[in-house]
Amino acid sequence: MVKKELLDKAMRHFISARVMTLSQLGVLLSCSQRSVQRYLSKWGGFRSYNHNGKYFSLPAIAHFDSFGIWKYNDIGFSRFGNLKETVVHLVARSPDGLTASELGEVLSVNAHSFMSQFRVDLRLKREKCDGVLVYFCSDHDIRIAQKRKRFTDQPLSTFPSNTQAVTILVSLLKNPKATIEELVKTINKEQNGISITMVERLLEHHGLFKKKGDTHLVKKILQVYLEHLCGEGEFLGQPESSLKPKDIENLLRKAADSLKGNSKRIFIAQTIEAYGYGGQSWAEDNLRWNRGTIRKGQQELISGIPAEERFSNRGRKKAEEHFPNLLADIKSIVEPRCQTDPTFHTRRLYRPITANTVRNLLMEDYGYDPEAMPHLRTISRKLDVMEYWPRKVTKSKPIKKIPETNDIFNQVHTINKEADESVGVLRISLDAKAKIKVGPFSRGGYSRQHKEGIDHDFDPDVILGLFGFFLPEYDDTHFFFSKSKITADFIVDTLEILWVKLKKKYQINTLVLNLDNGPENNSRRTQFLKRIVDFAYNNALHVKLAYYPPYHSKYNPIERVWGRLENHWNGELLDSEEKVLGLASTMSWKGNMPTIEMVEEKYDSGVKLTKDEMQNYEQRILRHPKLEKYFVDINPACA
Repeated sequence: MVKKELLDKAMRHFISARVMTLSQLGVLLSCSQRSVQRYLSKWGGFRSYNHNGKYFSLPAIAHFDSFGIWKYNDIGFSRFGNLKETVVHLVARSPDGLTASELGEVLSVNAHSFMSQFRVDLRLKREKCDGVLVYFCSDHDIRIAQKRKRFTDQPLSTFPSNTQAVTILVSLLKNPKATIEELVKTINKEQNGISITMVERLLEHHGLFKKKGDTHLVKKILQVYLEHLCGEGEFLGQPESSLKPKDIENLLRKAADSLKGNSKRIFIAQTIEAYGYGGQSWAEDNLRWNRGTIRKGQQELISGIPAEERFSNRGRKKAEEHFPNLLADIKSIVEPRCQTDPTFHTRRLYRPITANTVRNLLMEDYGYDPEAMPHLRTISRKLDVMEYWPRKVTKSKPIKKIPETNDIFNQVHTINKEADESVGVLRISLDAKAKIKVGPFSRGGYSRQHKEGIDHDFDPDVILGLFGFFLPEYDDTHFFFSKSKITADFIVDTLEILWVKLKKKYQINTLVLNLDNGPENNSRRTQFLKRIVDFAYNNALHVKLAYYPPYHSKYNPIERVWGRLENHWNGELLDSEEKVLGLASTMSWKGNMPTIEMVEEKYDSGVKLTKDEMQNYEQRILRHPKLEKYFVDINPACA
């Protein structure tokens, strides 16, 4: 806080000097320039509009003239603020607008050096008069008064002729939202000689300045002009020679082309009515108007009821309009075969089949007629719209492929399709995500907060395990975190926790589980098989285990959720457990947020059954005859 003695001293010096700079005041007050600015604001000080606003003065010192300007030597001050605001106020208060030279005289500056910035300022309008730009206020009423005073000695030539008036009105019908400058620019591409003043005089005369978008009023005025051009006398402005019939026909044709729908048909009908007997034949031969359109317009004119347009029924329809189930059928073919990006850098789904294969499957499996079937390019475009990307990159190819891979995929797709189409059957995709190291480690993304992460993830604060359940048909996700290992017991325990919620929400008698061949949940893992069999028998639930082929785990639907999660928290530093759980809870999959739960129990790895114990459980399950490792059926009702 500056002492009162310093403030009084600075004020006396300010009044004596009359104008001062920030640095001079800063020395007197022994404070920063920011503090000086606060004191000037408190005192009501104002800045000079020239010298780059370097100088300041006070209201008690300045003596403004009738323009609101006060000059001290060559330093100028304005009661309106900076130079731009001053120019706007001076032009608005001027009775007939101001040129750059007139502004320069008032402000004692070279106005030509800064007036170019008002080309895009909406508060001023400018127009050339005798080769000199004149600036007017943007307010319509004030601008008209200013221009009327400045152009009082202008000749009658500033009014458009009847032909020019028709051209202006036709252009206005085509572009009802265009500014006057845009209208003049458009018109002069085809016909020179029309100025902004002509357009403004015409609009002012007919009261169209504030009603440019009123197409009905514009059409009425246009009709009157056309009638006068046909020989009934002049309507406005300077006289002109009578037009030839061809000129009138061209004007009528242009006027009709500027309209659409009901407005166009009514205009045509009114023209035919004005022509009289034989008007339809004349219009068809000379104006190239369709006889059916003429009659339709006459019916609308007599009844006063517009005909229904039905524009939406015109043109080519999309393929799904002709084949309502096309997109659903494409999805049922492609979706089960898609895999997520193995690197999780994107959310893309890669399809291993071509558009031609999809088209053939639609004909073979879904009964589409080859003659009426959409073209191959149409199918390819639908796949692009549905965001199924062709697999063209090496990172999407599995490392290995066993001989049974295709048979396993076919069986998985069959089981999944039956589950999705059957009542009382719920399909769940489940898998564990890679371990999450909690600490200030970089995850390869970017943050708006510009936080830098550590390149190497050594010595984390804690390592969290994440196991997820995904319901593909309902887009529901459920996450279970743990500081312990993800073991077979952990997997079945979390399934039992989830089952309590699911059995209340869905009426289920069969559960299909999509899994990969992980070490803790494969069908040869004795502890997992024991626990899942006990789970099925305890809940009297028919359980089917369907495993994806080895090295093809990215085809498991839950992997798509992991890709979304990685993209969601990339760029963030997962430096605490709360942040990991918080970010996971805010992730969304097709609009649905996941449920989050932290499992505190500790699990031991290496728990397994003896061969004799396992023999008992093997008798309670049914394996696929050829693919026994990949498909297991547990049905307590058949025990």
